Amino acid sequence: MAHIQANLEHVLELNAIAREACLSPYHFHKIFKLITGETPGEYVRRLRLEKAINILGAHPEKSITEVSAYSGFSSSQNFAKALKKEFGISPSAVRTANDLQTRIAQHRSKTRHTKAALGI
Repeated sequence: MAHIQANLEHVLELNAIAREACLSPYHFHKIFKLITGETPGEYVRRLRLEKAINILGAHPEKSITEVSAYSGFSSSQNFAKALKKEFGISPSAVRTANDLQTRIAQHRSKTRHTKAALGI
């Protein structure tokens, strides 16, 4: 997890992350999901989105393209699509949302409850 957090702006492939953990990709994926409740890909995407949201809120002078690249997204379009899918909001709306942190917390809570109910 520390390796992932330290390298969010880079391409993070499962094989490389598993090597860092001294596990096969299969076992790493399985253990990671059991421990965190998320796949490594879901975890990376969530951390990248959270990083980007924080930057957008704290640095309104930065362009969406700069923020998306700094957060590890391959393009501003991919960033916008992931943000819309995960939180139902556009990057430009993040800057004006007063209750964004509340929405994110509610989303996380709902996701955790859904996963728990499904036994995931």
